[in-house]
Amino acid sequence: MNRSTASTAGWCRRLIGASAVGAVAAAVSLAGAPGAFAADDYLEFSLDGTTYAPSIAAPIFSEAFHYVPGAATGSTLWIRNGSGEPARLSAAAVMVRSDPQLNGQLGLTAGLTSGLPGRSVLGPQGSCTDVPEIWDLGSGEEHALSLVVDLSIDAPNETMNRSADVDMIFLLESTDAAPRRACDALFGPGEPAEFGAAPGSPGPRLTAGSSAEPVTLPGISDAGETAGPNSVFPAALPERQAEARAPQAVVPAEQQPPAGITPAGFQSTVEPIIRSLSGTLLIGMSVAFCAAVVLRLRNRSA
Repeated sequence: MNRSTASTAGWCRRLIGASAVGAVAAAVSLAGAPGAFAADDYLEFSLDGTTYAPSIAAPIFSEAFHYVPGAATGSTLWIRNGSGEPARLSAAAVMVRSDPQLNGQLGLTAGLTSGLPGRSVLGPQGSCTDVPEIWDLGSGEEHALSLVVDLSIDAPNETMNRSADVDMIFLLESTDAAPRRACDALFGPGEPAEFGAAPGSPGPRLTAGSSAEPVTLPGISDAGETAGPNSVFPAALPERQAEARAPQAVVPAEQQPPAGITPAGFQSTVEPIIRSLSGTLLIGMSVAFCAAVVLRLRNRSA
């Protein structure tokens, strides 16, 4: 991916990611500001709405949470536009690693606390699923974003004792640019739905390299880590209809173009930098799981 001059005055694009699974991922796309401002400062995060930083030091969801059919856990994440210009924020979820039994069983709902949109079904390992909404952020403006991860109420017995790692990606870019989704900014539009990584093994990550190449910082995978009080599931989550959206996907390493070659259709100066603070979603076997199955069978036979 070559570095080039941004077409929008005063802006060049930079992608800064923070990831999530029980964690948070972020991505930025602002630049060209005066030297007094670091690119890392454009997109800022907070778990309490008071203290902001370019990244999150711990998972945003509790990694100790065990999912049963219909169960969900959530967190509120404050996001602020630290640039001097209005910007547009989009988000996506990248399935870094997943047991195949969980394909299509996990869902993500992300939206402003004033109202959550429909649920997005997360795809298989290696897939990228965009959050449907795009938000406008004025200079210095902040939004409180609710993030909820759940296991489908119809999840079969095969999902017991399975796990998955998901990275949340946030893209912030100038309103002067044409709107685009976070998946397109990271990997380019029109990619296949999945790239065939071996089930149960880690999906390919962006590797560290020169300043023009994507960089990945190590993720947090210690199951003993837990998020703060913001990881409590919202008490009044509105009813949400499942909306299956075709996930886009990460491009496998073997399909990446040679150094110095810009992929066709990628007409920006985005320099992806992924900061992974990943966690693990644990699908645990429990009495509640069995009870949910029995209740569902009784309801169907009634």
